[in-house]
Amino acid sequence: MQLDANNLVYLKDLGSTYYLSGNCPATLATLDIIAKAEPPTSGAWFIRALCYDKLRQFKPALAAYDEFLALEQGKTSDQVWQAQQRSKVLRHMLGEKR
Repeated sequence: MQLDANNLVYLKDLGSTYYLSGNCPATLATLDIIAKAEPPTSGAWFIRALCYDKLRQFKPALAAYDEFLALEQGKTSDQVWQAQQRSKVLRHMLGEKR
């Protein structure tokens, strides 16, 4: 990273490493840097949602799940099902807090 901080391949690898090690704040920070260089993919939105969820930041988690689902548009995958179910739970939780 010190040699080429703008290399997106390195940044994506770093983000994956942070995520796999459970470092959600660093994962989110890395995703923010990548998002400045290119539009986030559905996979990036899904990882972002999972991180916000683990950090108990439920409003941003719900927004990220919604972005993921909008990009996936009807694809059938385990991640789509997970995002749909978690979105229902978060909407219910956030509705109860109001």
